[in-house]
Amino acid sequence: MRSPRKLGSAIVTIAFLALSKGASSREKDLAANVDDSVWALNGDTVVLNCSHPDTIGDVWSQRAPDGTVSSVSPAAVQAFVGGSMLTLSMSPSLNGTSYRCVLTDLNVNRLFESGWITVLLGDAINMTCASQATVCATETQTLMKRCTISGLPTPIITVQKMSGTPSSLPSASLSGLTFSAVTLEDRGVYTVTGKNILEEKRFNVSVQLGVDICVAPMMVNISIPDTIGCLNLALINYTAKGLPAPNITWNSSVAKRTVVHAPKKYSTGITSFVESTLGITAQREDNQISFCVTAENSVASTSQCYSRNVTCSPGAPFVQVVNIGDTSFNLNIIEPQFNGGNEVLSYNISVSSSDTLMETYNVPRTGKETLYVVKGLSPNTSYTISVTAVNDIGKGPPFIFSNETAGRPGGVGEGDVVQEKGCKELSFTFMEIDDNGGPITNHRVLLYSEQDVLLRNESSSSTTVTIDGLDPKTMYVVQLQVENEYGESVVSAAFIVITSSCGLGTGPIVGILLGSGVVLIACCAGVIIIVKKKNSGGCGSSDSPSLKADEKADLRGGSGMNSIQMHASRLYEETKIRTKLPDAVYEDV
Repeated sequence: MRSPRKLGSAIVTIAFLALSKGASSREKDLAANVDDSVWALNGDTVVLNCSHPDTIGDVWSQRAPDGTVSSVSPAAVQAFVGGSMLTLSMSPSLNGTSYRCVLTDLNVNRLFESGWITVLLGDAINMTCASQATVCATETQTLMKRCTISGLPTPIITVQKMSGTPSSLPSASLSGLTFSAVTLEDRGVYTVTGKNILEEKRFNVSVQLGVDICVAPMMVNISIPDTIGCLNLALINYTAKGLPAPNITWNSSVAKRTVVHAPKKYSTGITSFVESTLGITAQREDNQISFCVTAENSVASTSQCYSRNVTCSPGAPFVQVVNIGDTSFNLNIIEPQFNGGNEVLSYNISVSSSDTLMETYNVPRTGKETLYVVKGLSPNTSYTISVTAVNDIGKGPPFIFSNETAGRPGGVGEGDVVQEKGCKELSFTFMEIDDNGGPITNHRVLLYSEQDVLLRNESSSSTTVTIDGLDPKTMYVVQLQVENEYGESVVSAAFIVITSSCGLGTGPIVGILLGSGVVLIACCAGVIIIVKKKNSGGCGSSDSPSLKADEKADLRGGSGMNSIQMHASRLYEETKIRTKLPDAVYEDV
């Protein structure tokens, strides 16, 4: 039987069955011969050893792959007692060539012939794995680490995990490693062994998290101040993890006043982390700031949104100088529109003259408006007044004015306008208003119902504001306001206005001469008025025909002319404004 062959210089020992001397035929001896093959790499030395006790021989034959048989040169053969040996240097030209030997028995005239030994050219085992930096699989998915394993004869592949958390081994093939239901525990270094009859080679394959196995982003930590102080930089720190390392983006309601600092990335043994910081600068007008942060990688994205109140010192109050006297200022302090997120507690009032601070007062806030009188001033002296609002956080910016400084206009009231009332319209003409150094640019009338519902908000740059389309004999509540380049005045106190009746028409008036200078005036509404005609102008007509005697009697009626005169007098006074009639003198007809 044959002995094992070694890698590199393959030594093949061929032994023949010892046949009994009583064998009757050569053919039977030949029946024991066996064909075989041997693999060798290019350049290897191949030794074919043919041996049998008490034999000798130097005869070797070779058979080409096409079947042609020829003798081997004796120079390549070494004969010795007990057999002979053929030495070959493996090359591609010998691939598939077969050899056999013939031995002669020294005791009897007998030949031993081997089977054909075919020499095959093998190929070294190699393994290459593709880079898969952008390939991800989430947990429970199937992941393949793609590798190409080659060699002749075809190697047998085995795999072993060398480092990392113990886990079930992936299946191995000439195409690579396949992980079924991949988990984080599959991370680590694997040794892949390829083995065939010629050689055995080992390769290390690294399966890294973030390269082959991916995890959706998760928030690890977020640090947000309880409140955000205005005019100060607030830092919001956010940390997320994921595989691959996630990208972090921010979105804020005040995007123009936010800065995203360069993120920091780092990895631990099993995952990758990203730290990102958002800087927000809040302003006084920001009562609340909202923002969202998103972490995203190739697996998924996750977002969280938050909001924080803005707290800081209050904004500047608005101060009206109600009256500037020779020795005092009457101040009406209106609380700031933005209180800093905390109630205004008081106001600091400082008085200075010629850049010299004279007095400082702290005045408690008494409501939306706080009245205070600054006393003890000197006549004919310029003063500068500074008023700041104070809350729990601190004091805000000042409102500054002086008795020579322009500002918002003073207040306006019912006595500052001339009213004209119609049955369906109201007209208000503003008189001279204290503009506080800034010319009045707008006049406004606010019209409310009796139920305090705002019906109209009419304004005009002219001094007259007219509101039409109203109901006759209806009560309305009115407030007034003016505006200059520095702002609006305080809205006036409310007062009541009632539209007039529409009983009289406004069309042409026909005058009929009754005689003795008396004119009968018939208005379009059908009202009859008796008027003493003073001239031919006005509403009457000197060419109107006289009434007949019986018509005069009908006009007089049972109650006499005095009642007609009284009725005419009353209606005339109501009509005079509309018709602009001349003054009338009444007398009997």
